[in-house]
Amino acid sequence: MPLDISNKLSKLEALQKIDSSLDAIEHLKGTLPEEKHNLQAKLDDLVSQCERIKTLIDEASSKIKTEREKVSQAEQLIQRYSKQQEDVTNDREYEAIRKDIELQKLEVQLASKNTRIANQSLTEHKAALVDAEAAIDGLKEQLAQKQEALNKILEASQKDTQELQARRVTCIKKVDPHLLKIYEDIRQQLPGERAVVNLVKGSCSGCFVLATPQTRIMLKAKQQIMSCEHCGRLLAQVIEEAA
Repeated sequence: MPLDISNKLSKLEALQKIDSSLDAIEHLKGTLPEEKHNLQAKLDDLVSQCERIKTLIDEASSKIKTEREKVSQAEQLIQRYSKQQEDVTNDREYEAIRKDIELQKLEVQLASKNTRIANQSLTEHKAALVDAEAAIDGLKEQLAQKQEALNKILEASQKDTQELQARRVTCIKKVDPHLLKIYEDIRQQLPGERAVVNLVKGSCSGCFVLATPQTRIMLKAKQQIMSCEHCGRLLAQVIEEAA
């Protein structure tokens, strides 16, 4: 039994060693992937914002065109009514035309006001678009710089990563399936950290909490697979003196 337990732990330690090397490569990337993700999210938001601003610009331009047409039509009607007014022969017709003229003058005033408002909105939207496009250019430049830095790291570590991943596939086949699941669960809960650790001078080298005497005795005897009572990491060996 002790030989079987030792063999299982040995294979698991080999897997941990490979994963630790892969973690080290991942660590070289630092915060670049996260920074790149955040920049891309900001860029996507700004692009969407630009599209909304362009829609508002189109709407304002259309509004200006419509209101100007209303002004033109009303002014044409005013001219026509004014000529008609010259030819009327009674007060009732004169008064009716006068009211029509006044109505069209009000239409000119309202359409002119709407045109001014739309022009102001158009100016503001165009300014906002210029600012947003400038911000997009800045984000694209930052994103390119982050990607370039990340590419250099990936290129430098590509060969090592591929070799380690190939070794990992081979190593996994040799690990006890039940232990592998426990190992992968711990790795998922503690990303980038070791799932298999030692007891160094009586303490877990993962969380540094002192193990119980029973755990130390059973781990030494290799009677069964042991884990840290505090952090749940798998325990491999007892080391009396820190390296």
